[in-house]
Amino acid sequence: MKNFIKVCLICCCSILLWSQETPVKAAEEAPAPKEESTVKKGVKSTVTKIISVGKEALSGVDAGIDEGRKQGESTDGAKIVTNAAELDKLLSIKVLKVEPLEENTAGSEKADDKKNKPKNYQVTLAVKNDNDYIVRITNLSDLQAIVLLDKDDFSYPLNSFASDINAIQKSNTRVRYVFYNVEGEPTTVRFLGKDLKIEQ
Repeated sequence: MKNFIKVCLICCCSILLWSQETPVKAAEEAPAPKEESTVKKGVKSTVTKIISVGKEALSGVDAGIDEGRKQGESTDGAKIVTNAAELDKLLSIKVLKVEPLEENTAGSEKADDKKNKPKNYQVTLAVKNDNDYIVRITNLSDLQAIVLLDKDDFSYPLNSFASDINAIQKSNTRVRYVFYNVEGEPTTVRFLGKDLKIEQ
């Protein structure tokens, strides 16, 4: 839904800006080499404005959707969390375990090759909700929402879709994520900007 709104906004902004500047008209009137340069400058200027307005519009759409979700009453009465401050205020979260996922290899690899090969890890988090209402954590598919960090602080963003977490009132919720091609030993999970240490 969010992406559809973004695409529609970009299209609308593009049409509006394109209609205000008509470098193609100048090309039809005088197709001399000197005018082509003017056309090129006009197109460049228009495209620059489209991209600039589009980026600002997308930022506004994101902020508007988040604010709208928080202000409107959800059908299940859930409170919405979109950042670390709201997370700290409404929930507690910790890493339960991190485990490497075994790959099915034919045994032809040497021990040294297996040791140095990047690994895939499954991370299990526990989300605790002590409130009398559901808390929904959103925007988890954003690139920086859920990131695994290794001992050398290299980052491995979650590269798959992460659905919202619905933390049911007065209970714990277990969630799992898989991180691929991790080259170092995992030490931290960054969740909505909050660093969660992995206990060894």
